[in-house]
Amino acid sequence: MKKLLLKGFVMMFALCLSLAAQAQLTTPYFEDFEGMSTSTVPTGWDNSASQSSTLSTTPYYIWGVFSPTSGAFAGNQMIRMYNWGVQSGVACINTPAITLPAAGGSCQLVFKYAHNASCGDFKVKISTDNGTTFTDLATYAKGSGSSQSDPGEFTEATINLNSYLGNTAIIQFWTNSDYGSGAIFVDD
Repeated sequence: MKKLLLKGFVMMFALCLSLAAQAQLTTPYFEDFEGMSTSTVPTGWDNSASQSSTLSTTPYYIWGVFSPTSGAFAGNQMIRMYNWGVQSGVACINTPAITLPAAGGSCQLVFKYAHNASCGDFKVKISTDNGTTFTDLATYAKGSGSSQSDPGEFTEATINLNSYLGNTAIIQFWTNSDYGSGAIFVDD
């Protein structure tokens, strides 16, 4: 689980840290979250549009970098929407702006996810107007797990982005948090 591929020409969504500091990224774009501080928002990402807030001081985020301490993914970093100890409301996190290939090319968002939260659907959205509006790309229902700390089994998702070629895009991972159980995990 070391690559969250956002294929643009096979846009790799495992963000290279060296690119994350730039104001705008180009494809291929890759982020695996390895080497980032846990319990923080990933470098270059933004969760300020979330309308829910934490009820306690730990963790300090709703979406943030997480590293399981046990199970099959122990030591592997990913992002997690922590659904415990948060107010009900929108919980979302945005990638940095990414320049997609020019028309005539091909582009896909590829990533792995595990939806173990009690919060309902998990959506992936896109914005081509610098985050002012977002369009739904895909919706994923809750899986069978309920763990906050072990993703269990990941599912690979592939979303065609060809209709957005030539644009600068922001990808958003979105859900409604509900002070419930479980978590949503995204990696590679």
